[in-house]
Amino acid sequence: HVSSSSTDPATFSDTKLAVYALQGRLATPSRTGNEVDLVNQLLNADANLDGGVNIADFSILQNNFGGTGKIWTTADFNFDGLVNIADFSLLQNAFGLNLGGQSGFSLTGVWAVPTKADYAAVAAFGAALAAVPEPGSVGLLGVAAMGLLARKRRHASHAR
Repeated sequence: HVSSSSTDPATFSDTKLAVYALQGRLATPSRTGNEVDLVNQLLNADANLDGGVNIADFSILQNNFGGTGKIWTTADFNFDGLVNIADFSLLQNAFGLNLGGQSGFSLTGVWAVPTKADYAAVAAFGAALAAVPEPGSVGLLGVAAMGLLARKRRHASHAR
């Protein structure tokens, strides 16, 4: 496993190297992967490689969310082997982008324009993720609750 935070192309996995090359990010590291221009041939979060980021890509992410050992086509867009909120963030930022008439890489040549309902589904998923507390904060809440119970028991035993 190669660190996804490395900026040295010599440390990139083959997939990351290919994605960065298609996006023009090897030649110009300041590119983000969301550019819709003649250079970019693969948008961030285009899991099905159809030239755009739409509900099909979101479905792939949703079906693999929380999974490990994943790759680009199963929605691991940041190359860490996981499909998590970091990958969702990349998809959310690119959702609706499409390479259109560009000579971009496409396996199908078909790209479905996202509808209002598609945008709503992505927004609802993001809201649900935001509402789920981090595991560390759940632990803190448990410790706090145990402390309050212990305090209540001490207070109750002194009151007798």
